[in-house]
Amino acid sequence: MNPFKISSEPIRIFGDSEITIKVGGGNVVVNYNSLKAMRLIEKMMVGRRYDEPPYLASRVCGACSQAHFWASNLAVESALGIEVPEDAAELRDICNKIQTVQNLIAHLAVMAVPDYANEEVQKKALSMALKLNTPIVKALDLVGGRLTNPNLYSPGGFKDVSTLHLKKAYEMLKSVKDGVNDFVELCLTLKLPEMREPNSTYLTLEKAPMETVPKTSEFKVKVSNGEEFKGSEYKKLLQEIQTDNSTSKKCFYKGSAFYVGTRARLLNLKKIKNVEIPSEIYKAMQYNPFANIHAKALETKIMLEDLLLSLENMLDRNLKLRSNFKPKPATGVGIVEAPRGLVVHCYTINKDLKVVDADIITPTVMNTAHFEKSAEELLKNILTSGGEEKIYGIVKLIEALARTYDPCLACATHVIRMEG
Repeated sequence: MNPFKISSEPIRIFGDSEITIKVGGGNVVVNYNSLKAMRLIEKMMVGRRYDEPPYLASRVCGACSQAHFWASNLAVESALGIEVPEDAAELRDICNKIQTVQNLIAHLAVMAVPDYANEEVQKKALSMALKLNTPIVKALDLVGGRLTNPNLYSPGGFKDVSTLHLKKAYEMLKSVKDGVNDFVELCLTLKLPEMREPNSTYLTLEKAPMETVPKTSEFKVKVSNGEEFKGSEYKKLLQEIQTDNSTSKKCFYKGSAFYVGTRARLLNLKKIKNVEIPSEIYKAMQYNPFANIHAKALETKIMLEDLLLSLENMLDRNLKLRSNFKPKPATGVGIVEAPRGLVVHCYTINKDLKVVDADIITPTVMNTAHFEKSAEELLKNILTSGGEEKIYGIVKLIEALARTYDPCLACATHVIRMEG
């Protein structure tokens, strides 16, 4: 076939990104690159006092603000040998889950549903999501301080949070349960494209999605093939690679592409708890990246039910939400399940209690190589099946595939270019 080039209009996605697809000579090569100007968050951490990084980290991403905040706090606490009370550990996980529920609903309604539904269903999904958003955000304001850039926690525990706050948050989340269930059912009716990814390796926290913020600094990351490793060992197994013409990196596990996020968490949950998942959806989740859309809907329902149970169990406690500590400077790692998957923060803190080195890996960086390989596989199958004449119409399908991974950056102007 002759080489060719196609460009699309900007797509619905969080970030300033470009997907370049080169087709020619029987080969297909896909590259995802971030075009956003470098924000240098890692460098901004260096020289900061130990209690400052979490507040900077929460600015990495508005959609994942809570996850970055908790990963940063966990890294600081791990470096300084701080162990928080059980109640505080439980509550920070609750905060992260509330934002995850809010973000899953927003992504499905605004980003995903338009790919698979007519205008009437799109409007219905958006209307439902808007009604759910306000009480969910208010619940998080009560226990975390804010949806973005939380301010009711610093290394060592919470401040200014009471059982009254938790009760009000519980009531708000309970009030949206029926609406969430209806929204989930709507999303599960979406007919998704069929495909089979070339690599089904995924990574999650060991107890995800029932625990999204580890309770202590001793935690493990699980791999789909049965392997596992301590969070503190991540640098030995995860490799970040800088690419040309991009301000982001690509991450590999032992040199291979992998994915993180909702689909990974639900597959992990099925292993550890045997949660009920419709058989056809569960089957597709094991090999089809598009199935992440149905997985996001199911996780929304599962996570909300878990949130209500966790909050209800805390209402009658005499809460202990802060600990006294004597810092012992070292290197610490925090790994948290963001809405889009694992986020890593690692800091080295010196005897003056200042950060001297920082490392951050985002879920989008982890998912990038897997998306590229899946997109290549999708296009190869079309060409192999004699669909060369359809290749120019496949751009929208590649855009939809990108949105299943839900890349998260700061802005929303994107281009897909197909070059030969």
